[in-house]
Amino acid sequence: MSTGVAIGVLIAANGLILDRWSVSPLGSAFLFARLTEDGTMKPWLRDVCPDRAPAELCSLAPKLPDDSQLLLWDGNSTY
Repeated sequence: MSTGVAIGVLIAANGLILDRWSVSPLGSAFLFARLTEDGTMKPWLRDVCPDRAPAELCSLAPKLPDDSQLLLWDGNSTY
């Protein structure tokens, strides 16, 4: 129960302060960065591009860095 309350408080705080009703202030961007760093995103993109993934994402696939910090915070980031 306490985990659910903590998640609820986090979502409420992000929603009220940042107007983003999600666990993470940037939502899926952090999840995408983590999956890229873990090494699961590039093989998945190879399997699904270009038929089953958005064209924009497929065009970014070769440029994705392996480091999530570069993906999220670098000024030259593709994301």
